[in-house]
Amino acid sequence: MEIEERAELLAAAEHSVLLEVAERLIGKHGLPEIISPPTVGLIALEVREPIERIRFRLGDVVVTRAEVEILGGAGWGIRAGDDRAGSLAAAVCAAVGDHGLQGHEEVDRLCQATADRIVADDLAEWAELAETIVEFEELD
Repeated sequence: MEIEERAELLAAAEHSVLLEVAERLIGKHGLPEIISPPTVGLIALEVREPIERIRFRLGDVVVTRAEVEILGGAGWGIRAGDDRAGSLAAAVCAAVGDHGLQGHEEVDRLCQATADRIVADDLAEWAELAETIVEFEELD
């Protein structure tokens, strides 16, 4: 799994499960060295208009970011909102997963479960929207 994909999935992982995995990893590796403590800030949210494909700034989003180092491997995490514990947990999981440290399989399982949940949520949303589709017949 690529670093970017892992970061995206850790950002979307369920909070309680993410914290549990990070706690188990800290139990295996000890406390991480904190490079950047959890910091709340704003990032710009850009979207692309679907017809002309023009990008525009929709607004700012509150996020929390943290960076840690475990056994010489750095990892960072970012979570939506004021989620200091979650961003720190995501950084711990990223450091272990990105550098193949002991326990990286658990991080991979968490990421896969998150990806599966996202797909299931998307399918459920599309199923709900499908009921509103209007189909037109062509008249000759």
